[in-house]
Amino acid sequence: MTPRSNPIRMWWPIILLIVCAPPVLMGALSVESNTTDMRQWLPRDRAERHLYDWFLEHFGADDFVLVSWPGCALNDESLAEFAACLEQHSANQTSSGRPRLFRRVLTGSSLLEQLMGKPANLTKAEAIERLKGIVIGNDGSTTCALVEFTSEGTADPHRVIGEIYAIAQDKCGISPEQLRLGGGVYEAVVIDRESNRTMHEYIVLSCLVALAVAFACLRSVRLTIFVLISAVYCGALSVALVKFTGGRLNAVMIVMPTLIYVLVISSAVHLVNYYRDAIRTGGVDGAPRRALRAGWLPCTLAAGTTAVGMLSLGVSQIDPVRSFGLYAAAGILVSLFVLFTFFPAALTVWPTRQTAKLAESKSGGYLYENRGAIASWIVRQHRWLVAICLSCILLAGFGFSRITTSVQLEHMFRPENELLRNYRWLEQHIGPLAALEVIVHFDNDCTLTIVDRLQVVRRIEQQIELVDEIDATISATTLTPPLPLTGGVSEMIHRRLLDKKMNDARPQLIADRYLAESSNEELWRITARLSSLREMDYSLVIDDIHRHVQSVLAQQTRDRESLSVSYTGAFPVLHRAQHQLLDDLIKSFAAAFLVICPLMMILLRAFWAGLVTMIPNVAPAVMVFGGMGWLRIPVDIGTVLTASVALGIAVDGTLHFLTWYRRGLREGQSSVQAVGTAYRCCAVAMVQTTLICGLGLIVFLGSSFVPAGRFAVLMFLLLLAALIGDLVLLPAMLAGVLGRLFKQETSDSRESFVDQVAN
Repeated sequence: MTPRSNPIRMWWPIILLIVCAPPVLMGALSVESNTTDMRQWLPRDRAERHLYDWFLEHFGADDFVLVSWPGCALNDESLAEFAACLEQHSANQTSSGRPRLFRRVLTGSSLLEQLMGKPANLTKAEAIERLKGIVIGNDGSTTCALVEFTSEGTADPHRVIGEIYAIAQDKCGISPEQLRLGGGVYEAVVIDRESNRTMHEYIVLSCLVALAVAFACLRSVRLTIFVLISAVYCGALSVALVKFTGGRLNAVMIVMPTLIYVLVISSAVHLVNYYRDAIRTGGVDGAPRRALRAGWLPCTLAAGTTAVGMLSLGVSQIDPVRSFGLYAAAGILVSLFVLFTFFPAALTVWPTRQTAKLAESKSGGYLYENRGAIASWIVRQHRWLVAICLSCILLAGFGFSRITTSVQLEHMFRPENELLRNYRWLEQHIGPLAALEVIVHFDNDCTLTIVDRLQVVRRIEQQIELVDEIDATISATTLTPPLPLTGGVSEMIHRRLLDKKMNDARPQLIADRYLAESSNEELWRITARLSSLREMDYSLVIDDIHRHVQSVLAQQTRDRESLSVSYTGAFPVLHRAQHQLLDDLIKSFAAAFLVICPLMMILLRAFWAGLVTMIPNVAPAVMVFGGMGWLRIPVDIGTVLTASVALGIAVDGTLHFLTWYRRGLREGQSSVQAVGTAYRCCAVAMVQTTLICGLGLIVFLGSSFVPAGRFAVLMFLLLLAALIGDLVLLPAMLAGVLGRLFKQETSDSRESFVDQVAN
């Protein structure tokens, strides 16, 4: 007779949960978001990031916002008023002792006047031609304001964008709907806003869907409430861990609390099934304790392998991906402790009213009643099913060579998004927004005069303009007079006068950040503009630019050894981050496999058993990502998370199936009979947990932040593929030659750790 559990002692986990609830809730609600600047994704030890930081050190912050609106023209008084109001705002900040947000405000009109004055002395037509594609549109009239920020403004992007909207509306009567903004700071603000909106709007819906599916599976209000409390608490705790450890949420981590929520519901459903089995076999009294004794190992192994999948993302070189993996793994392990303490305590203190019915219940829906027939059909058709599944896996595997990656803005938002609308308008009416910085280095021992150096810069700039993807360039030569040709007395006189004039203008060129000086060299900056929305192969563009630049350097006969060129800016950094996504996908999945596969071999105490176990778990990632390769669907920041995560989750079902399969073998059943036993004992729970996790996440498909939607869709497809692998491919394999191999290993070896606990 099982001794009755002590309800008083079981109150302590509940009291502890109630006491910790306020700080957990406060931590979850007060966690800060980290502005998502994609240029900061790469770690500082990478060459591209190091060079970009060096560029910022010499030329200052590369942060600006382009501001325009329909009807914004060179003669528009609203433009001058807008610029004046921003300048006045900065003056007011300084006079009140607060830090300035805006460094300076340039407009097409002010730059036009600058070019028409000294030292350039260009005609209006010449000046407009030079500024086309930069701050003036191809129509020669449409223009914009170029707002540059101080370091304080860059550190608070949401505030500066808010100030721009407020000043435009309050001072100039331009509504937010009319404004067209562009630039890295604006991108970061929109990404943060959309990701936060996704979390706030869809997390509740996701939780409700998961809860509804759980209720449909459990058929008990009280059990569903216990599951809900566990899941909500653990989801909040995962976010609070970020706060308590001094971290910040980023755009990638917005799905983390929902992921933890659905995983806890999944584990809780497994515990409920063990609870019901305990009631059927031993009665109501002591059932929670017996359920925990039977279910702690499979649930722990499932959580452990899932955490390993999350931790494998720690190999990523992209900070948001690495943070997601580490915090999600910690959230899973902490949630397991909460589930194992609260859930049995709640079932003991408040036993469900349906317990008597559960002891006699035989109902479980269509799958429950027909699982034996399904298992028999799989056994009869096992050769065809294995052949079809393996053929599909191999065919999909060839798609891996066609996988592409993307960090482009158009793949992060829906077409109707505000940011894409603004960028389409700006690129159509003014010019492209993405920038590639080409830095021309002149050593201190270089004997070239300033005019000679400007000529070198201009020749390089002309070659860059020949690259198809480059729409416009700007450099110091944009602000200088026409450069003289070589030869002739008049040209020599003109060159000497221009040398003096440009030496006098050197401080202005430095202030305008087209020229920088260091201890051993002089740096001249060329900014090449290209589209942020156009599909292109970044590596081919950079290679093409490099080839054109090298042709200029090869023709340079004077001081050639003192001249060099480097490439940096947001464009190369994002290009490297794009390739890093694919590297991280492969590395994280390989890391998860190399940890989980030996773990399965150790747990099952059989080399071949552990290896075969991984086939249905690796198959989902091969099928889904190989299919993405065939369909040319790019891997982005959202989808790169899913492969190793799904591998860890998929092992959950495999562990449950193999536990029951090996138990059947030890009881003297044949491989075919053991497959039927495993199918009858765990198929329903595996389908239930897949539906809860998949449907709970799929609601994010409606999000305007595309990475969150893609993460949800990929997770749903991967979980569905894992379910097929565990309930179709694995049973079919075990019903054949591989099953006999399992039977031989089971009879020749000692019981595995899993078998010992299960028995």
